[in-house]
Amino acid sequence: LAYGGGVLTLGLVGGALWSISNYFVLPVVKLLGLGVGFSLYHVVNLVVGYAVGRYGLFGTPVSHLASPELSDASIGILVLSFAFMIAVEP
Repeated sequence: LAYGGGVLTLGLVGGALWSISNYFVLPVVKLLGLGVGFSLYHVVNLVVGYAVGRYGLFGTPVSHLASPELSDASIGILVLSFAFMIAVEP
């Protein structure tokens, strides 16, 4: 029982959201297919992780990067490449 035996509610909320996202992986993969389903899952995880670190969401301290432009460009390339992948017909 770390932190004096108290429960960290933000940790519980984060774990619940992570569990919900894992729950929806299977229906999304069945609906969209393996490639697009897993890609969507990972793109959402990467974009949310980027936003939390870059803008300090949920009380997280803002990450001070050596090159924030490179970080912004990389997340833009990620989203653009996912859009191209969605546009390709099987």
